[in-house]
Amino acid sequence: MNIAYKILAVVFCVKLFWNIVAPAALELRHNLLRGRGEARKSLSMLTLLEIVLLLLMVGMSFFGQEDFPFGPGGTLLWGGVAIATSYGAAILLARLVRYAG
Repeated sequence: MNIAYKILAVVFCVKLFWNIVAPAALELRHNLLRGRGEARKSLSMLTLLEIVLLLLMVGMSFFGQEDFPFGPGGTLLWGGVAIATSYGAAILLARLVRYAG
């Protein structure tokens, strides 16, 4: 596995972490400022960034001739699962914060 693939994987993981934390932080901020007339803000999740990073990683794993799970199929499969899971966790965490607040 080459260094560029590892760097893309780290950036991909940071973006997935952002997907989970940012909505919950915004919901918590809204709950804390509720009585001050603060309007609720929205957030773009930048799904295109994740897809581009995932496709770059798939391309690098294809040319690097890696075996499963770091090959193209495994990278695409587990990357897609990671993206879907991060959005699911973001929605769940934001709703938990809303319910708790």
